[in-house]
Amino acid sequence: MEMVLTRADLEATEGLWLPAEWPEENLPPCPNGAKVEFNLKDGVVPDLRWRFVMRWRTSPEPYYRFLKTAWKDFVKKKQLRVGDKIVIEVVETIIDLNLSLSSGVVVDGKGVFGREYTIKEQRRDANSQWVDIPPPQKRQKRVWPCHPLHALPAILPKNTLLDPFLFFFFSFSPFFWGLIRVP
Repeated sequence: MEMVLTRADLEATEGLWLPAEWPEENLPPCPNGAKVEFNLKDGVVPDLRWRFVMRWRTSPEPYYRFLKTAWKDFVKKKQLRVGDKIVIEVVETIIDLNLSLSSGVVVDGKGVFGREYTIKEQRRDANSQWVDIPPPQKRQKRVWPCHPLHALPAILPKNTLLDPFLFFFFSFSPFFWGLIRVP
């Protein structure tokens, strides 16, 4: 199965429906606990295809919907590349006649239908096995010393008795003040 995506679809505030307009008989059969793959083609980047694996523990419905926050998190991730796989597992399906309309999707006016998903990204390793892509590491902010004397402890040996002496010596040295004088 293939569906063309555009940037407007990716950045939609209400998430993405898969596949809202496809008839139920066009969906691949999926018994309980089995999985189905969707190949989605990005309309803006023609060579880019997203492959979705959907696995559910209840009988399939004619459409599947990403939760808004989960889809936003997926769109923001920059470490995905061509050939990566996004695994979407339906954890729970909720059909409740007593829920409010704002908490889900109305099914034939009879109640509220909703699903909880887990989404993870996978990539093939050197052994052609699918492995989870680790989350990106945050870069640590480098703190620059605001005064030349703050850099002294980094270049001096640790736990020495010379530290106070060198601080005193450098602070009164005309050579030191000549280095930091602003013209």
